[in-house]
Amino acid sequence: MMESGDDMKTNFIHKLAVGVAVMALAGGRAIGQTVGPPATGPNTAVAVNATAPNLPFGVPEILKLCQAKVSDGTVVAFVQNSGDSYNLSADQILWLRQQGVSDAVLTAMLSRPRAGATPSPA
Repeated sequence: MMESGDDMKTNFIHKLAVGVAVMALAGGRAIGQTVGPPATGPNTAVAVNATAPNLPFGVPEILKLCQAKVSDGTVVAFVQNSGDSYNLSADQILWLRQQGVSDAVLTAMLSRPRAGATPSPA
């Protein structure tokens, strides 16, 4: 039995609507496409400005090393020998993390004494 023109249009519209609904549920991604976890950790919803925040002096150099895949040990040594202090805000830390800066490098940056701070006597 052949479908009439109206039945074919209705069937097509129905299939199109189902396809649109599936794509909407898939978030616009192709079905079967996997999405990695966010850079800030699993099950964490964090909205961070995608544009680069103003970064303290020296931070762009560290970012350049990290993005060039220089080892964490080398970048940490660079941070420790830089003589700079990095007073990073939470937004700056999250943005750097999204750019691929490791926790070890961020910890080294945050461990630097603040400019003008006197170290406690040993």
